[in-house]
Amino acid sequence: MYAGFIRRSAAFVIDNIIVSIAGGLIGLVAGFFATLFFGTDRSLGFYLFSFLLGIAVNLCYFAIFESSSWQATPGKKALGIKVTDLNGQRISFARATGRWAGKFLSAAILYIGYLMCIWTHKKQCLQDIMAGCLVVSKDYQPTDGPVGTMKSPFWVWLLGLFVPLFACLLIAGSCAALALPAYFAAVEHSRLQQTATFMNSISHSQQRQFMRRGQFARTYNELDIIPPAASGTSWQNGLFTLVLSGTGYSEGKVTAVRQNTDGSSPYELSRYYWSNHITCKSKDEYGAAICAPFCGIDSLAANESCCTSGARGQCPPPVPQTR
Repeated sequence: MYAGFIRRSAAFVIDNIIVSIAGGLIGLVAGFFATLFFGTDRSLGFYLFSFLLGIAVNLCYFAIFESSSWQATPGKKALGIKVTDLNGQRISFARATGRWAGKFLSAAILYIGYLMCIWTHKKQCLQDIMAGCLVVSKDYQPTDGPVGTMKSPFWVWLLGLFVPLFACLLIAGSCAALALPAYFAAVEHSRLQQTATFMNSISHSQQRQFMRRGQFARTYNELDIIPPAASGTSWQNGLFTLVLSGTGYSEGKVTAVRQNTDGSSPYELSRYYWSNHITCKSKDEYGAAICAPFCGIDSLAANESCCTSGARGQCPPPVPQTR
């Protein structure tokens, strides 16, 4: 009887657990000798050696077992299946190697090569067709008449279907855990840039006010731009509160305080109306991680400020111009 997708998947899970453990043990020993040869400096030769060693362990495991008298890897043997040629005979090491190499192509086409055993007549995957092999029950003999597909008990379904599904979910979760911080950081930087643009607009409006009146506007109502939801000196823009302060040339500025839902503030921005730069003041490590790239510097400590001019510390106040 032919081995179906579920039984083969269960065998695949067992074999990969064994290969991972064996490869890890061999890697420890080989790594020791590789360190003696290549030194502690991880050169290209070291990584190439590690890669080739992993390939060799995988190849030897599958090719040797499937061409042996067992005609099966330990995983296949545990599931009661074996590998034969199209005539039901034991395959050679060369044919087993070709079948192993065909797995790379099966995986390269989005694993469709592995799924082919679901619909092909003899339950062959792409690597089986390429190498001229069959995966059948351990009791199959070439003299047997017409054959069907082996039935799988519940535990085989569990191992062959749900374990790989759980592994996929685990991998997806790991990828998400790595990607989500970067995503949230990108969202935070987008909010920061948007707020900086609003601060620039407010500063330009205040400059026009100063040119006409000799002082800056005290409230948003006095500006020639009135942002939505602006009230007095304060304007709530999403997670930022923009506050106007000072009326003199060197003291007038707009401050944007970033607020969390719990009321804490990781950082704040401030810009003097007559300045071309913005100060970013961090209040914790998260704020420091946001402020540093905004200012164009490598790193920043908590409770430290930086200026978009690329300098550490607060941006200097503008100096009144004399005629």
